[in-house]
Amino acid sequence: MKTKRRSPVRSQVRKSTPQRKRPTRQEKIKKQVRRQRRLATIRRVPNDLWELIRPLLPPEKHAGTVGRPSVPYRTVLDGILYVLRTGCQWKMTPKEFGSGSTCHKRFQEWVASGVFLRAWQLLLRRYDEWRGIQWTWQAVDSKSVAAPLGGEDTGPNPTDRGKSGSKRHQLVDGRGVPLSAELRPAIEASRRSLKVGDRGDAHVREDLYRYYGLWEMLSRTQ
Repeated sequence: MKTKRRSPVRSQVRKSTPQRKRPTRQEKIKKQVRRQRRLATIRRVPNDLWELIRPLLPPEKHAGTVGRPSVPYRTVLDGILYVLRTGCQWKMTPKEFGSGSTCHKRFQEWVASGVFLRAWQLLLRRYDEWRGIQWTWQAVDSKSVAAPLGGEDTGPNPTDRGKSGSKRHQLVDGRGVPLSAELRPAIEASRRSLKVGDRGDAHVREDLYRYYGLWEMLSRTQ
């Protein structure tokens, strides 16, 4: 009975392939520490975060009031967080968060009344007290996005053949923590960036902080 001979090239390749080394105990410890430092993905509002945000929300409808029973605000906030995390349509919100139209309605009301802005400012102050905002280094970046349906913060995008679009500006500290964000029409945002960039470094720094509403917070830390 004939036996198949292995190709010498294949045998040489198999022998030269390096084997994976088993991680040492120190490497395992370092990997475990890195995992612990990472923040877990928030899919629902934690209890301590809810206690901070709850005073910023308008009063809820009391139980036993005549009419349709209202969805609790915490359930609505979980539904809003689910939509922002997954990017799904409001109508596709799971039933456990109540009606998708209710979540969308509360989201629009709270945006108009400044609830999310006040929550962001409050959490930034807590973060500054807990770990400290890195004021030494910041970064500002922007991204152009299409806006085919139009709106107030839209305009002709010079980088997309004049189509309707917006520009998202974001300011982060040295650790990448978002300090502020701004949505402007595409063409107006470009002009604002040029006006700020044409002055000296000190003026650019002050203008940026005043533009993003952070100059008062920075002044208190100096």
